[in-house]
Amino acid sequence: MHRDGLRRGALAHARVCVVLGIGLSALAPMAAGQPAAGQAAYEESCAECHGTRLQGGAHGPALSGVSFSSVWGERSADDLFEFVRAEMPPGQVGALGDDVYRSIVTLILEADGSNETAATESAPAAAMEDEPRGRTVRFGGREATGLTPVTDALLRNPPAGDWLTWRRTLDNHGYSPLEQITRENVGELRLAWVLSMRNGVNQTTPVVHDGVMFLANPGNVVQAIDAATGDPIWEYRYDVPRDALTGVGAT
Repeated sequence: MHRDGLRRGALAHARVCVVLGIGLSALAPMAAGQPAAGQAAYEESCAECHGTRLQGGAHGPALSGVSFSSVWGERSADDLFEFVRAEMPPGQVGALGDDVYRSIVTLILEADGSNETAATESAPAAAMEDEPRGRTVRFGGREATGLTPVTDALLRNPPAGDWLTWRRTLDNHGYSPLEQITRENVGELRLAWVLSMRNGVNQTTPVVHDGVMFLANPGNVVQAIDAATGDPIWEYRYDVPRDALTGVGAT
């Protein structure tokens, strides 16, 4: 079997017969604990963007079903391994190590193998052609430059273009003194950009300072975003232990 020429009919066999990225050795049946390790690694590093069931989401394409097969169904398992290792996770490329990447790719291919036939048979041809493939949003790694210190005086009297607290000012009026939008031109407003947040319970208010929007997401994630373009500048995550007790709606 030519590893670089795997076709869809041979891919299911390749998923358990080809060692990804380490030469020509064959994979034995998955050792005890390996599926769990792959699932744990996926949940830790991939599920946020690609969904807990590989169904895809706002930040990443589906890793199963028709859309996945349309891209990877005629490519080799090694191709997928090399792509994942070279591109993921966003902002931390190569950080997981080959064994972890291999376990994730094996999980993806085995899961897609179990769903591929049903998805192909049930999806109309037009739906297969039109289904979006999605994309991955890359978060960050840059520095938000040019920010001035936020002092008590600034909180009491913020610049017109800033929104530093929940209701902008300490009196909670929620009023902006900006004058560019008027009754005469409000009907001309158009969408400038959109960025989906992480799934979860949240009632956040973006904070804006010196043209940078700071957005708190569910799961203790904060993003710094260029408010003019919607481009992420950096992302900070604070990992809370799974058994930690947090209030409903807490970030």
